[in-house]
This record gives sequence, structure tokens and C-alpha cells, in this order.
Amino acid sequence: MQPTPLPPAFRGRPFSTADAVRSGVARQRLRRADLAAPFHGVRMPAAPDPSVIDRCRAYATRMPRTHAFTGPTAALLWALPIPIRLRDDPSLHVIDLAGRRAPRGRLVTGSRTSRPVDTTMLHGLRVLGPASTWASLAGMMSLDDLVAAGDRLLGLPVPLAEAADIDAVVEDWGARRGVRQLREAAALIRPDVFSPRETRTRLLIMRSGPPCSEPEPNGEITLHHGGRTRGDLVFRRESVVVEYEGEHHLTDPVQWARDLERYNDLALSGWLVIRLSRKMRDDEIVGRVAAALRNRR
Repeated sequence: MQPTPLPPAFRGRPFSTADAVRSGVARQRLRRADLAAPFHGVRMPAAPDPSVIDRCRAYATRMPRTHAFTGPTAALLWALPIPIRLRDDPSLHVIDLAGRRAPRGRLVTGSRTSRPVDTTMLHGLRVLGPASTWASLAGMMSLDDLVAAGDRLLGLPVPLAEAADIDAVVEDWGARRGVRQLREAAALIRPDVFSPRETRTRLLIMRSGPPCSEPEPNGEITLHHGGRTRGDLVFRRESVVVEYEGEHHLTDPVQWARDLERYNDLALSGWLVIRLSRKMRDDEIVGRVAAALRNRR
């Protein structure tokens, strides 16, 4: 037998059971299979794999004004890159900004702070600001992962923060957990980065030592005909550009033709292009880049 339709105010969205009961919905109706109970006192339409936004909206129905999403949860809402183990964590990370008590509950990881922290509304949810979200990830992942997340803050196509925001949040972090890692990561963050793969390749190359140095992320290059393009990682002095080739570069004929034209233009403009793929080992990458730099000096 089909369950009794819910009142319009509760259809197709999460709601608190207290609000539903006050509106006349029977408690037995709240236990039917078409509703999921992701958190205590909350119901939402049953779905096999609800998104993080859906789960956050469900939790928000019982969320005090002094609480905000933080850590990996906030990072996902801002679309910051984080490791798979954190992306797949079903728990929501929530912080009490009044410093009273860390939120608790099934599938809730809580924290608290009495320090001022910037928050904003994103997707209709209260969340830490971009730079504070990045800082809240300290100690949860590797230095390189933290740099990749920070690069996204300043990255292309649309930056989420400015370098001054990152410096300010590190300065304000005080003696809290992960401050040393935050300082190390902040010194390695660069603007104009498109992807975590570019971040990791840049760090790999610059740490390998001479003849390698730090490349310029997505540096602009003037071509022989006066046009301009960007290179993934640019060694301007040696006129060497390192390009990372994703699978779509090989499977999309339009992209393939565009790449050929671009690489020909770079060659005619005096640039040596080193093409990398995800299947290459770290030592292969460093070896090819080092050989190219030696060749141009």
C-alpha cells in the first residue's frame, strides 16, 4: 500500500520530525520506507546515494545558528580537492562557533572554537569561508594534498580567495592543531593552477633539485603569430613547457586536433614541449624534464 502523501511543506525535501509532528504528520508515517533517517530527528526522501549537499541540507534542519560545516564537508561544498578517503567519509564535519560543545551524533564529527571564524552561506548552508575551510583541513591530509587544496583557492578558472586571505588565516590559527603544516603549505601555494595534478607535478619537479627549478603554473606564452596560449608548467628562461595529457586529449578528436595545432605553434615559437601522462612514474617525469632543461641551457 502506498504511504499517505505528506503535506506539501514536507514533500521532496529534508525536514525535522518535530516540525512534521507539529504539523499533524503521524509518527508512524515518518517510519515508512520512502523516508530516510540520516540523523536523529531528521527525515529526507529515500535515495540510494544522496549527495553531500543533500545530506548537509538534511542536517541543517536541526542545526543551530552557531554551527557551521567545516573540514572535509566544507571542502566538498567549496569543491576543493581532497583525498578519496575523506571524500568517501559519510560523516558530516560540523563546528560550534560559540565554543560551547562539539556537535555529536550518528554520522557527525564535531569540533568547537571560541575564536572568530569567517562563515558564509553556500548552497543555502552555513559553512566556513574558503580560506578557513582550507585551514580546517590541516592535520587531516598530507602536505601535498593541503597545497593542492590551497592552489584551488587561488586557481583557475575562478579563484575562491586571495593570497592575503590565506596569510591571514594562518596568522590567526595560533597554536591550534596543524599550524606548522599550514605554514609549510601556505609557502608552497601558487595562483593560476587548474588541477591537483598540476600541483603535484610542480612539487615533484621543484623538489628534484638541479637542473630542475620551480615552474610557472599556467604561464602565458606569446606565439610566433602574435596569439597567446597558456602552458601547464612553464620554464620561461629555457623556453620549455610541460603539458599534462589527460585521457580526453587522446579520445576526443576535436581536442586532439586543437592540441596538434597548439604544439606546432609552440614549436614554431621556439618552445620545447614535454608531454606527460598519468601512467608515467615520478622518476620518468623528473628525468624527461631535467633532460629538456639541460638541452636548452
